[in-house]
Amino acid sequence: MSHRTPGRNPRIIALAKAMNQRRMEFKEQYQNEVFKRDGAVSRILENDPDYKPHRPRKRNKKRNPVLNPGVFTVKDIADRLHTTVGSLLGEKEFEITIDDRRRMLEFIKFLSQRFALDDPDVGGET
Repeated sequence: MSHRTPGRNPRIIALAKAMNQRRMEFKEQYQNEVFKRDGAVSRILENDPDYKPHRPRKRNKKRNPVLNPGVFTVKDIADRLHTTVGSLLGEKEFEITIDDRRRMLEFIKFLSQRFALDDPDVGGET
């Protein structure tokens, strides 16, 4: 076990792992966007034993990994990762991410244009 995670709650480790995984997916999916690892993100990610910091960490640093991040902090990070808090927490009811919703909206727009659903002659909007 990493020196960063002794005796840590499995839920914070799971959150850190999910956040790290989503961060890697984000990097691949959004090559023109940058996800900035600020202090809040780093302090959560340090709970993941598999996390590789972009620079070496001091052993005697002043701020330790966060054990109980605030909901607004996690919400902000989820928004920046184009996902939901529920998805990061592994809640099954919230598996539809913001990206999923965007893709669905694009598909609905495509169908609307393809089948002329906005045309008043076919019973669309008037």
